[in-house]
Amino acid sequence: MQAKTHPIRSITYQAFILTVLVCSLILDSQTVFAEGSDSAATTAITSNTKSTGGMVDRSHDIKEKQKKDNSIQNRAARTEAHHTTSDSWIHNVDFEYLLDNDGDGFFHRFRVTFDADTRLVSDRIYAKLFLNKQLDSQDEERLYYVTENFSIIGEALSDSYEVTTSLTEDYDSDIYNLRVAIYDAYTHELLDSINAYDDEDLYGRYLEQVDQDAFQSTVFTIQELTIALSNDTDNDGFFPELDITIDADMSFGAEWVALSVFIVDPVGIETLLYQNNEWFISGYQSSDKDITNVLLESGYLSDYYHIRAKLYDTDNGLLLTTADTTRSAGLSIESEDYDNSFDSGNGHHDDNYYGAESDGHGGALGWWSLIGLAALLYFRKK
Repeated sequence: MQAKTHPIRSITYQAFILTVLVCSLILDSQTVFAEGSDSAATTAITSNTKSTGGMVDRSHDIKEKQKKDNSIQNRAARTEAHHTTSDSWIHNVDFEYLLDNDGDGFFHRFRVTFDADTRLVSDRIYAKLFLNKQLDSQDEERLYYVTENFSIIGEALSDSYEVTTSLTEDYDSDIYNLRVAIYDAYTHELLDSINAYDDEDLYGRYLEQVDQDAFQSTVFTIQELTIALSNDTDNDGFFPELDITIDADMSFGAEWVALSVFIVDPVGIETLLYQNNEWFISGYQSSDKDITNVLLESGYLSDYYHIRAKLYDTDNGLLLTTADTTRSAGLSIESEDYDNSFDSGNGHHDDNYYGAESDGHGGALGWWSLIGLAALLYFRKK
């Protein structure tokens, strides 16, 4: 005897499955965000810009060390000018132009790096960064980035902070001044502020929004490349597992692209870690990030490495853009066979073999899978 079907129950069941999947994806995205908030970079979307920021170690920079030698005199001069009397202050700010695609002298992408110091052993602070047209008053400045809370240690160079910014809209080609201000992380008291008249690096910068910086063509950038290290079994400060987050953007539209991620050893040799040949990115969205876990299984001696990401056109293989972590001092990495995790004898694989496995790509592909599943359920219902 043929069993009777119950359309209403079937539809209800399918709706339940779809709801569970949606909730699962939402919870997963919240988990990734929570992990990212404690990593070296954070993203704030403020006033029609897209920025990423994180701490960098500049202790190897000879020029920065020379600037530090004069820090006592610089601080005394600024205190005498009643600029700041707090226990923490901004020692130095650097500005760097990054991208001018049409060659007209106006850039849509730039980087600000600042070093804050304290008389205390350490202090917990955060910073705000502002932009305003040179002819505007400071009252008309626009907040474009707020850092997460971070710690500064005495007058160290290892606690500098850099913010990379793309101007996405509502920034006409013009000359802009910048300002950086730091605040107490607990009381939110203003500790110090440097503007264009305190530091020439913040004065008279030629900037424009991204759609005014192209020859009627799409501009691709890798806005974020964040590495979180984990699983240091032998507690020697070197890690075999990496969570790699990459946020690629395009000035307008949406497109399928290919991603290759490499590990770069101390002498500059690239080794491919993983590829994502089906990555859908859209405009300046942050929901389309590629999030991948990589376990270095063998062949990597304990040393300082860099990660390099390259974005390609899926049709012709043309390199669209690249990004790496070379502004930092290097990532303390070793493979699992050097981490005392395989056996008590600390045995190693063949040193000529570099083994790694990767797992998981986040972002837009998860949502496309969800849309596809919803369509499948709909047609099955029909």
